[in-house]
Order: sequence, then C-alpha cells, then structure tokens
Amino acid sequence: MINLAPFEYQATCPLDVIVADDTRVQRLLLLRILTVAGHRIRVAFDGEQALELATFSPPDLLITDLEMPIRDGFDLIDVIRNSKNHFLRQISIIVCSGCRESYSLNRALDCGATSFVTKPVHQRELLMAINNLPKFSKFRLS
Repeated sequence: MINLAPFEYQATCPLDVIVADDTRVQRLLLLRILTVAGHRIRVAFDGEQALELATFSPPDLLITDLEMPIRDGFDLIDVIRNSKNHFLRQISIIVCSGCRESYSLNRALDCGATSFVTKPVHQRELLMAINNLPKFSKFRLS
C-alpha cells in the first residue's frame, strides 16, 4: 500500500489522464496520487501504447516517463505535438522522469512538454504541477 502524506487537493472537475511509464511501482504511485485527487486514469506501459490510447480518445493530460521501450517519451511528445489531430496537439504533457540533467529537461520542453517533475515523484509536486498548468488553473489546491 502506498501511503500519501496529508495534502488537501480535490479536483473540482476530474481530468482524464494517461500515465505512461514502464516501471510498475511508478505507475502504481501515479495512479494512487491521481485517483485520490479525483482524476480518471488510463495506464500505458510504454510510449506506443500511450499514443494509441491518446489517439483513440485524447486525454486532458498525459504524464509520461522519458525512458521507455518501443517509443520513448521524447518521441511520444514529438509525435503528439506534430499530429494532424487538433485535439491530440492540445493535450497538456507533464514529463515525470528520473533524468535530472538540464539537457533532458530542455529536450523534453523543446519537444513540447508542458511541465516537468522528477522521480521519485512527490504528491505535492505533481499536484502543484497540474494545478499550475494554464489550462487547469481552475483546479485550486485547498
């Protein structure tokens, strides 16, 4: 069981979120944080599966790792941002990665990531990153 620190946050309007990460523990942690906050979650095990889910039904938010098999996070972001599908291009993307080098951060942002949080992800940091996205600024922390 993943215990979360006391932190008051409840989405006034639940978001549809795709979580893309090849690490089981990370997926479970993100799933727990986001469901407790009131969001609806779809899980992808790699970038290719995330792209399939997003293409079928674009989410409000994509949270992706950078280093995954089949299609990495950089390529996933690039394909989404260059898609012919307007709704796909409008997805907010938060990178959640263990990469701490400024090169990786800058590359992700250059590809079109909206925000970036580092692993291990912390509940407050992730929820604040979501809250600070211009598209979702109405979801205020308590």
